[in-house]
Amino acid sequence: MKQSGMIGEIFDTYHADYFSVMGYEIGIVDGELAQALRGLSDKYIQIVLLYYVVGLNDREIGEIYGTRRTTICDQRNNAIKKLRLLMEGIHHGK
Repeated sequence: MKQSGMIGEIFDTYHADYFSVMGYEIGIVDGELAQALRGLSDKYIQIVLLYYVVGLNDREIGEIYGTRRTTICDQRNNAIKKLRLLMEGIHHGK
């Protein structure tokens, strides 16, 4: 009985921010990451989440957007650079 009470407490404190991406509802548990993601453009959010969470590659994402793989790769890299800066700002309280 004690264990099930503990599990209930864990689920009660579990929180995620959800992003809707191409029909997927993706929950991000890390609050700082979710806050930083919200600082990106919608397209950058979608590219990052489709690549890193859904598992699509740049070619597949490019097909969705009607864009070349290399363009998606560049956009994803730019999004990650911006995300890193946003995370650093959040972490350092800026």
